[in-house]
Amino acid sequence: MARQPRKVTILNLPPFLPGETIVGHFIRICIENCVLPLDTGRYIFGRSIITYPWTLSRGLEHFIEKTGKVLGDSESMIANQTIFPAIAPFLSERHRQQCVEDMLTAPGGKASNNVWRGRTREEMKWCFQCIAEDTKKFGHSYWHREHQFALVTRCLKHKMPLHTDCGECAGHRHKNVKTRLPVMECICGKPARLYRIPGAEDLNGILEERIHGIFDNLLADPIPEEEFPFIAAAMQTRATELGLMNDRGIQMAEMKRHIDTFNAPNFFHTYAWRRERRFTSIRRHLYHGTVSPELEFNVILVAVLFESPQQFRETIRRKFKRSELPINIWEEVDGWGRETIDLDDRPNFHSGARKVRSIQAEERDERASKIIQRNYEREIVSLEKPKRMTKSELLRSASPVILYQTEKYPRSAALLAEYTESDRAWSLRRAEWLLTNPGQYDMAQIRRATKLKAAELESLLTEIRNRKEG
Repeated sequence: MARQPRKVTILNLPPFLPGETIVGHFIRICIENCVLPLDTGRYIFGRSIITYPWTLSRGLEHFIEKTGKVLGDSESMIANQTIFPAIAPFLSERHRQQCVEDMLTAPGGKASNNVWRGRTREEMKWCFQCIAEDTKKFGHSYWHREHQFALVTRCLKHKMPLHTDCGECAGHRHKNVKTRLPVMECICGKPARLYRIPGAEDLNGILEERIHGIFDNLLADPIPEEEFPFIAAAMQTRATELGLMNDRGIQMAEMKRHIDTFNAPNFFHTYAWRRERRFTSIRRHLYHGTVSPELEFNVILVAVLFESPQQFRETIRRKFKRSELPINIWEEVDGWGRETIDLDDRPNFHSGARKVRSIQAEERDERASKIIQRNYEREIVSLEKPKRMTKSELLRSASPVILYQTEKYPRSAALLAEYTESDRAWSLRRAEWLLTNPGQYDMAQIRRATKLKAAELESLLTEIRNRKEG
């Protein structure tokens, strides 16, 4: 049987302060009413343990009901006390609705990571200048939402470095809420330490400055909802202007040189594509015209492409006015990604991509069959070391979709069935090449490589000699 919460009496319900996190406000409720967070959290949020991150809290409907709606409605709380306004532009409509529903109805704690893949540091961060000003103005300090974003190392208002716990005690690793407000030292009494981004030790300052400006802009002046679909198009256009991509794809060498100007390989490895190969994340989203649901990655990518938040916002507005949506380069190039592509009638097709004519399945089949025939003939007459003629080798430079939709491409499927080598045919062709290069391999090596019997090799060698003499 579930334990019933103790009765909690809340006599003083303080109002929200500018940019205060909801969990930070909950801490002030506990302090000002001298109540413990365990039962108070269960009473207010519907859950006994409230954990950070401090950026997206849940159980807001329960919170509003228990506080008598005197602190405002859920819409104002989400807009002013969470970082959802900065996250929303990079989520799909379905994920935005799911995230809002998660914050409203789910019991306490943090919003689901299934909706957005943002990582928020466990360390609580604070600004010494904000503590002094807040204490002078309100009589106490409080937790600011903009300080808790993982990539923020300086106060967006005072440009002062942020501090966190000492890192030597167990307090900074404990996820449960501590009923304390920001102070000048760690929870254990030791001096606070400067907050550093892992991997950013060699950062040259340019990228870090851009990241702070972009995040500040996303919170201070949220992107209008009608402009959300045009963010990826703005990124693609800027990448094209910088020479990082064209109508054929991403220019990886140029991308690497551009990223190297920030002198931050460790930083990008830690945050931009921690679980993927080098530039896979950047290439995938620019190539397919999408945005990542991970706020940190988007802030980094925008900072890499745009020199200022104003340039980013102006590009989005320009795309919005022209109704130029992002393109999927994989689907546009040569028309291999779709059954038909009617680009001439497409209103949102922008000049950054090459217009191609519609290619029907029969035309694609004819083109692919020519490629297969060319690859086969080239391999047969080649004097280089032979390659086995597999389906993927024959389809080199053609679309691999033919392998899975053979009924739509009968000519290509017939050539693949005819030219694909069996194990026996491959062994004989390989042995013939080895035998025509005397002095490089002895018969024992050839037998091991081709798995043919000595008699078969002797017969093949005789046939080769007769061909030469004839």
